[in-house]
Amino acid sequence: MHWEFLTNSIHPGHVGGRPGKFINDALVALTLWINHKWREGKIVMGSFLDVKLAYLLVQRGRLIHVLIQKLCPPYLCYLINSFLLDRTTSLKIDRVVFQVFAIPNGLPQGSPLLVTLYLLYNSSLLLPILPSLNEDEISIAYRDNFTHLLATESV
Repeated sequence: MHWEFLTNSIHPGHVGGRPGKFINDALVALTLWINHKWREGKIVMGSFLDVKLAYLLVQRGRLIHVLIQKLCPPYLCYLINSFLLDRTTSLKIDRVVFQVFAIPNGLPQGSPLLVTLYLLYNSSLLLPILPSLNEDEISIAYRDNFTHLLATESV
């Protein structure tokens, strides 16, 4: 989505799903930060989170709310809302097609918008500060995996 790249709406600590960014970038950033804090004589504690069923549990209403908060243009909010509204699916095993049922939540698997919408959706799980060697707290995420680190003088 061009709007996101123009406005930098995705938290800079979100590494995965961005052009030219890979898991190695997240690992290097974490390693540099930890080593820097150790050189300062600090203890580093961490929390590592993996959001289960991340893409399937995205709630359309909350996603639209987040987009509005991030000043997404109204026409784009309307388009995304329409894209996620009234979705259905059915199962087909061999030649038997089972009853169609509604999909009230989630992002469409295989959609090019999947990762960008998810990164916008869960950006509040990251600390509101920019990742920096000068900060004693850091959050870095790779898609649905979050790392929160804290450096302190003592436990």
